[in-house]
Amino acid sequence: MKYRRCLIIVFLVLYLSPLFSQKYTISGYVREETSGEELSGCNVYIKELSKGTTTNKYGFYSITIDKGKY
Repeated sequence: MKYRRCLIIVFLVLYLSPLFSQKYTISGYVREETSGEELSGCNVYIKELSKGTTTNKYGFYSITIDKGKY
């Protein structure tokens, strides 16, 4: 009975935890300032999180991060 109760608690914690952790996705395009040409292969990096991404061949990037000020 104890094992079953513990298993249910673990399941509920794992199942409900995403509801309480707020995530945000930041996305956009990196373009050359004067011509407006999309730049592929550029790094977008959030120093405080040590997390980053690279733009695709259209200059588009997308990164998902936790709620906070960076």
